Amino acid sequence: MKEACICLSLIILSYLFYKYYLVTLGKMYALGSTIHHATIVDDKMRVVVVDVWDATARVPVPTQEVKIVGQAPGNFILWPVILAKVIAKEVIVLTF
Repeated sequence: MKEACICLSLIILSYLFYKYYLVTLGKMYALGSTIHHATIVDDKMRVVVVDVWDATARVPVPTQEVKIVGQAPGNFILWPVILAKVIAKEVIVLTF
């Protein structure tokens, strides 16, 4: 079975001392409306950290496992939509 999934490549920002700054590059996958058994609200998105730029930056929506960006690679986490900027869009075909 094949299913198409939209994947957005992102510049992920944080906000510190009234300024936005780049903390990581990531990807957002449209994989449903829940993460860790909780509903994803409209102002958040599910992301996967791909390339860490500031490992000590705090994650805006921390979990028990991920509190700083350096702990995030390989994990789905929530990030505020306002702190993510799309840089590329691709369609991935999943086969299962």
